[in-house]
Amino acid sequence: MNRRRGESEDFLKLLKNQIENRVSVMDYFIYLENQGRVKFDRKTGHDFYFRTPDHKYSVTNSGYYDFKNSEGGGVIKAVMNIENKSWREALEFLKDFSVHIEDNNILKPELKLSGSSEPKNQAKVIHSTIPNNDKLISYFEKRGISKDTLQQYTQQLHYIIGGKRYFGIAIENISGGHEVRNSLAKTKIGKSDISVIKGRREDEVIVFEGMTDMLSFIQLQKNNDQGNNRTLVCLNSVTNVDKFINEFQNFPRQIFLCLDGDEAGDYATEKILNDLMKNNIKDIRPFYNLSKGENNDLNDYLRNRLVAEKENLVIQSVYQKERSNEEGYKRSR
Repeated sequence: MNRRRGESEDFLKLLKNQIENRVSVMDYFIYLENQGRVKFDRKTGHDFYFRTPDHKYSVTNSGYYDFKNSEGGGVIKAVMNIENKSWREALEFLKDFSVHIEDNNILKPELKLSGSSEPKNQAKVIHSTIPNNDKLISYFEKRGISKDTLQQYTQQLHYIIGGKRYFGIAIENISGGHEVRNSLAKTKIGKSDISVIKGRREDEVIVFEGMTDMLSFIQLQKNNDQGNNRTLVCLNSVTNVDKFINEFQNFPRQIFLCLDGDEAGDYATEKILNDLMKNNIKDIRPFYNLSKGENNDLNDYLRNRLVAEKENLVIQSVYQKERSNEEGYKRSR
């Protein structure tokens, strides 16, 4: 029981850190402004001021101050006070929270906040198509992922945020939301959940932390002239680890874990191994040298491998040229 409590506390701490890194206090107050619950007043220096009939707030990306109550703090404290939630309830509230800010200009309320009741920062999907944008494809190719892989496993999603149009490479999750990636940002549209790509084989599942890691695995298979026929699962965030456990707790066959090599990946891997200990599960990160001080994730492994292969080709070319010159010299004698 104590071990379970410790694991739960560790996960909540990890969740808290991820939320604070992902959601700023400004994100939350823009959300409140869009709902008509606060009104932007002015900007002075680095501080943005918001008002309600009863309260006045000074807000930055990292903190807020409530002048009426003479208290402040970070984004979790803001949600606790304004939404009247407990600490754990605030974590749950923020876990799937996304204002979808991609443009730094949107952090200038004096230009962007108009008091309109429309949810300006809520993403709206316009349409999707097969990946074809040269800039998007080039971004992923620089990460070792080919156009063919993108077109086979992802979609190019076009959407609107705050009246501005954006697009990126996306995969859909099992709740109908989308995880979107381009060279500028990672964006979550809709509810956060795991993504599942069904394979022909029903006896093996491989779990990844992010979309780029999953695509990197597929690319590694292609580079080795092998196709993928396993079911692939993308957590899309380690905060979705419980959703994966619930979805696959009765999976009768083999589960391979290929999460990141950092602290968050270590924790999520250990949690899955402990919670699904009756299942046939294996951590395959050592195979790809995913750990602190080595490859942080599978895309790091893919890119480092491509660099090494390129260097080997250069060395072989130089060696063959030198050998050819040496043989030519011998013949000339």
